[in-house]
Amino acid sequence: MQCRGQNFPVGPASVSIHGGRCRLVAENDGKEGVWRAIVADGQIVGSISVERMADENRAAGSIGYMILTPFWSQGIGTEAVRQICEIAFRKLTLERII
Repeated sequence: MQCRGQNFPVGPASVSIHGGRCRLVAENDGKEGVWRAIVADGQIVGSISVERMADENRAAGSIGYMILTPFWSQGIGTEAVRQICEIAFRKLTLERII
């Protein structure tokens, strides 16, 4: 399992892919954070992000993730959290992630 890819989202505000069956929506544009696809066995099985919170010192980040149900209980989420936290602490210079 690996967190890979570029910061999400990419492209214009809305991009249709494969005849409109899949869309990327740029709802995070302008926010400070890191966004990654979660890839296991060569396929995207979820996504994860850490966004800087609007606290006084802007030193805290908020984490969120989604993993497809067939991939639950395999340690994928645990590993994704470990990897994104390393990336977020380095790129965003956070003191804590909640």
